Amino acid sequence: MTIGIDPVFHLGTFEVRWITLIVTLAAIVGVMVMALDYRLRGLPWRARQPGEMILAFLLGCTIGGTLFNAIIYWRLLLIHPMEILGSLSLPLHGVVLGGIAAILIYYRLERLPIWQYVDIIAPAATLGLALARIGCFINGCCYGLPTDLPWAVTYTNPGSAAPLSIPLHPAQLYYLLLGIMVFVILWSLRKKMQPAGSLFLLWLALFAATDLPLRFLRFEHAYLQLSVILDVLIMMVTVPWLIRRIYSVKSSYSYNTID
Repeated sequence: MTIGIDPVFHLGTFEVRWITLIVTLAAIVGVMVMALDYRLRGLPWRARQPGEMILAFLLGCTIGGTLFNAIIYWRLLLIHPMEILGSLSLPLHGVVLGGIAAILIYYRLERLPIWQYVDIIAPAATLGLALARIGCFINGCCYGLPTDLPWAVTYTNPGSAAPLSIPLHPAQLYYLLLGIMVFVILWSLRKKMQPAGSLFLLWLALFAATDLPLRFLRFEHAYLQLSVILDVLIMMVTVPWLIRRIYSVKSSYSYNTID
């Protein structure tokens, strides 16, 4: 598969990057999924809330990803600060943690019950992040290692972030497919996972579990070690926490039903 799309297109005199457009659209889709979940759960949803949440999430993703870039490339930051801080290639963990932090701050400012509302983040964020990978695929960032597999992708446009004329693992599409699978799982379990917050913890565990093996198919020497450590830490925290929360509910139910 050959990709020759220019990562930049023009709207009149303005230059627009495909990745910027698609990430914005992915965030809008994510908020639409949240709005649907709000309605199905019978929770209140104010008219201005979608716009506020889109802005909060995008701002959080940008700040989180930029901070991670600054940490990872701190040596280059002193020499080329604008190149590092202005990069559109943002580390996934920084994007996810920054987006989550922004939404949690928003919930706190709105005085909403955190545990109940974080479950609504899980399916929406999963689908939004998955769709955003289409932008990464066009841009050529987050590319995989060289491969001779029949579904390898080769970039030919000089503006691409990926090396040219080399067959690569389409790592972005792997993330897209796994993200959609996780979204289907979370959406099907959203009414079954108890207590509140369990779906959110399950999402974080699945996020780390699906991200970890793909790290070894990507070309990212600077971020590989940190990403592996973060994925392992996320699973070490969320899996026992999730088991404990679910077990506490079952134990309480069993105790209350004993005559």
